[in-house]
Amino acid sequence: NHMGAGPENPYWDDVLALGERSPYARWFDVDWQAFARRDQRQVVLPVLGDELARALELGHVTVELAAPDARPGGFRVRYFEHSLPVDPRTAHRLFAFTHEHAFDSTEDADAVRAARDGLMPEGGASLGVDDARRAVGAFARAAAERPGVRAYADAALRAFAAGDDGRGRLEALLSLQHWRLTYWRRAWRELNYRRFFDVSDLVALRAEDPAVFEATHRWALARVAEGRVHALRVDHVDGLRDPLAYLRRLRAALDARSPGGHVPVFVEKILVGDERLRAGWPVDGTTGYEALNAVEGAFVHALGAASLERFYRRLLGARGAEARFQEVAVRGKELVLRRSFRPEVRRAVRALMTVARDAHAADALRFVGAVLAGDLPGDAVPDAVPDAAHRAAAEFALRFQQTSGPATAKGVEDTALYRWTPLVSLNEVGG
Repeated sequence: NHMGAGPENPYWDDVLALGERSPYARWFDVDWQAFARRDQRQVVLPVLGDELARALELGHVTVELAAPDARPGGFRVRYFEHSLPVDPRTAHRLFAFTHEHAFDSTEDADAVRAARDGLMPEGGASLGVDDARRAVGAFARAAAERPGVRAYADAALRAFAAGDDGRGRLEALLSLQHWRLTYWRRAWRELNYRRFFDVSDLVALRAEDPAVFEATHRWALARVAEGRVHALRVDHVDGLRDPLAYLRRLRAALDARSPGGHVPVFVEKILVGDERLRAGWPVDGTTGYEALNAVEGAFVHALGAASLERFYRRLLGARGAEARFQEVAVRGKELVLRRSFRPEVRRAVRALMTVARDAHAADALRFVGAVLAGDLPGDAVPDAVPDAAHRAAAEFALRFQQTSGPATAKGVEDTALYRWTPLVSLNEVGG
């Protein structure tokens, strides 16, 4: 239920090229509203090793033309290993500046002129997406067929970004794209797409959308229908917007396609203490973290573990609440919610504020609890927009539960267990 966020993913690349107009925009959990007040409806990509101005100054951001048979193709912005699509409707800007080139033949000059004119709409009108893509494809084919056209394209694109004027042209082109490059250290403040935990190279799919489910599960379900796959493991089930609905849809799809009867489904679900897998989930079990912890318990002497913990506390000089692992875990979760999951928190809060705008809550926690339970206080719902308030409340509740599981996993596994180490063999996933 996540995909790689790189040029090898044609669906994500199409979203970067066309933004919300891409037919695949609905596939990914992008918060297009995050920076709408700044008139920026772009996917924020935290890939830069420095501020954008510095990267431009050093010449680390360039433009190139891919080969016609390359996937992805077209005009691309390159930053070291990162390759990003130029919206084909803005490609004419790459040649709309004063520059000269010595051609070896009039045929090459004519071919360039035809290819370049195809990119430039007449009368100032914008090309449509399909026409712009055809024009970019024709330019790439001309460059592949005629070395003179290729030489012109390479030289013109170098000149486009060269010098102070070039930096200005390149910066203007970047501002027109449906993505925005930013310093990687700003990711926790500026990112606006949901990821796998805090891995920016893995973008979350909106698996709750039936059309997205069908498209992204087609390959796996086909293998089930062929009898080549006999069980499925669902990774990170707590990261889904609605785990129960997803699992029901998956179960129905498997039952409709399985030639040999029941296909088991196992979910990666951490169960703590006396917690049990929900009886209503149509699954056959978990991936076994709780079993691993039970087995590990056979190899740990309780008195020995307690003695090590006492020594560890004395070594740290820890007293009171900070001497308990539970406190370390809470602090770890708070940290990741303020940093790694800040975009998710920001998105949930925006939904909550829609509900709370006209509320008079003396007790904020009680109000949030009521919204999560679907019990909206009467004064929280303006008479004019009851449906909008209830939709926002449902959105908040879903975003809240979708964030709480990953925050617990990230805050404990990847944070607290690296800070509390009296006996590291206990610091296993799900431990």
